[in-house]
Amino acid sequence: LVFLMSMVEGGKTFFVAGTSYLLKDLFQRVHSHGAITPATLNIIVSFAPFVGLAVGERLLWLGVRSLIVSFALLAAVSLGLVAQDVVRSEALSLALLIFAIKVTWSPLNACISLMKLEAFATEIRVTAFSIISTNAKLLCIIAPTIVELLKADNSAEGWSSGSLSMYIYCLMASIGMSGILAVLIPGTSGDGKPLEDFVDNGVRKLLSGTVEDYGAAHDIWGISDTESQNSQERPSQNSEERADEH
Repeated sequence: LVFLMSMVEGGKTFFVAGTSYLLKDLFQRVHSHGAITPATLNIIVSFAPFVGLAVGERLLWLGVRSLIVSFALLAAVSLGLVAQDVVRSEALSLALLIFAIKVTWSPLNACISLMKLEAFATEIRVTAFSIISTNAKLLCIIAPTIVELLKADNSAEGWSSGSLSMYIYCLMASIGMSGILAVLIPGTSGDGKPLEDFVDNGVRKLLSGTVEDYGAAHDIWGISDTESQNSQERPSQNSEERADEH
């Protein structure tokens, strides 16, 4: 489950980070062919995440998995069109497609966060979150690094048409993978189920094992079992002592 969630979160993070880093170059390149400035284009598309939140909130009844797949499909189709040199050379078509891409950012982030929240019990939720987030940040670092490796120089014109299209297809594959893997996550996490506080006893025993404790490296699962047993035994011992006194 942690691996699947890491892949879903990582695919989304790679897509968002790569798209964010790429927008300035796309706007700079289209400026040479049109009258709309890159600043104006950036202002236009900056409202897209808010639109995405409003739309996603109204469609939450469909379930988080359906929303993730739908918005991932929208992002992938839009990226596929942006990868075409003819399409991204027109300021209006580029602005509309980038707007559609950025619309998906907020709903995807919110839905995946809901799935992470409900997929793990309280006592291991923070640990699972940290593992998933750390793995996703690695892809977040890689996305802009690839951009600089593919460009001939630091300017927007440093892109060749082929390398730019290839990178956009990589972003398309990344968000497509995230949407597909979200469907494969077992259970109903993210659909509003009650949060669990503790893991199952079978999982607890598996995590606890039979390894002896050394120094400060205590077996937190064994300690948790011992403390819960002690807390249950104390009331019974106290009641027996009171009975003896009477």
